[in-house]
Amino acid sequence: MMQKLKGSLLAIELNPIVVKELRQAVRSWAIIGALIMLTVVLFITVMSMVGLSGVSVDLSRPVGRNVLEVIVTILNVVGIIFIPGYVGARVTIERQAENLDLFYISTLSPGRIIRGKMLSGAYIALLFYSICLPFMFFTNLLRGVDLPTIATAVGFSFFLVLVSIQVAIFIAAIPLNRAFKTLIALALMFFVVPMVAGFIFSSFRMFRTGLGASIWTWAFWSDILPGGLVVIAAVGLLHLLSIAMVTPPTANRALPIRVYVACVWLVSGIAAFIAQSTGSSRIFNVWMVCFVILGNLAFLVAACEPDRYSLRVRRDVPRSVLGRRFAFLFFSGAGGAFFWAAAGVSLTILFTRLVENGVLGAAVRPHIRINEQDWAQIVAVTLYMLAYSLFGVALRRWFFPRQPAILGAVIAIILPTLWLFIPMLFTFIFNNFAVDVLERFHPGNPINVFMPRMTPYAILH
Repeated sequence: MMQKLKGSLLAIELNPIVVKELRQAVRSWAIIGALIMLTVVLFITVMSMVGLSGVSVDLSRPVGRNVLEVIVTILNVVGIIFIPGYVGARVTIERQAENLDLFYISTLSPGRIIRGKMLSGAYIALLFYSICLPFMFFTNLLRGVDLPTIATAVGFSFFLVLVSIQVAIFIAAIPLNRAFKTLIALALMFFVVPMVAGFIFSSFRMFRTGLGASIWTWAFWSDILPGGLVVIAAVGLLHLLSIAMVTPPTANRALPIRVYVACVWLVSGIAAFIAQSTGSSRIFNVWMVCFVILGNLAFLVAACEPDRYSLRVRRDVPRSVLGRRFAFLFFSGAGGAFFWAAAGVSLTILFTRLVENGVLGAAVRPHIRINEQDWAQIVAVTLYMLAYSLFGVALRRWFFPRQPAILGAVIAIILPTLWLFIPMLFTFIFNNFAVDVLERFHPGNPINVFMPRMTPYAILH
């Protein structure tokens, strides 16, 4: 039996991308140099803080906690900025036209390539964490923090690094040149820096209060699990989107993404309904807002879909009537994509209204009350997104029929941006630079819907 088990383990084929990336990492001075530099910095930091703290004089000072806070700060900055940047840079280089060996000529499937990139990034992150762990657990001997707290902080930090790696792979897989990808990465830094700072300060608070036995209670995990599940679902969506962007345009790229989103919508909707029936309406409101935003973004994605099915997609369309309806909704194509996104947003709003009015059961008073004005704002912005996306597709078909379909989404983003700034700029200039003109009624401006003074007029939009 042991021989069979050994044979089955040897028969498991490693992902070739993982082997390739790790060989490159071992030969790269960027990774080796960063590991050596991190070791030196941690050693000097820990020895300096321990030497300057005067442990032998004052045994009541929480030296371990202070040292651990510095180590966690260094680890999170390196793990969330350097490692995703390295992985994203590698994918960006291999996505260029001059490097055709991996994404364009290789017989490996796009899913296997993206999974290999993700696994190799996780292994590189594990190397950095393996260097930091001895220093982190050494702080337990210096007093001030317990082992469960250290382990929990390390686990959450590693999870955040994995999320950052997937985001970096997603940005690198976007079919744009390096300049646009760099701009997207720089814009994303405005969200990454507050996120890293918030996690670091949360870790500091965890170190000061400690976890102890509370980590084994439901009260501790009830506050973490909903947000963690949302992040995991978002990472899964980004993973599928990354695979779709490196898949040939003639393939049925939309099918796995739409099936995944539909399944997540159904499962999370049932869970949110159960949660609100037990008194936790905040989860249900978060579910509604997330899927309305996702549906609005799906309109822009629909503007990138091809106008007609490719021969490869038409070959997979079922012959039955029901199967053809399924293919229209879930296969790649602009018409089905717009209908699928509109149906998703409509079902989300309808389900929320039914739950709010108690039609599906005893409704609990919402944590954030959704009044008629709020609903008017949600519907107005949704219709604006649909209208601009359709108009972008129409302009691309009329004036740029030979250009890629992604131009429709670019036009759909540029049009409301121009309509947001140009009329408001002229109004601002011709009204003696009065600031209150920004809160006047501007038809066609999605941002104007959320202006405080425009809230009663949301129905006009």
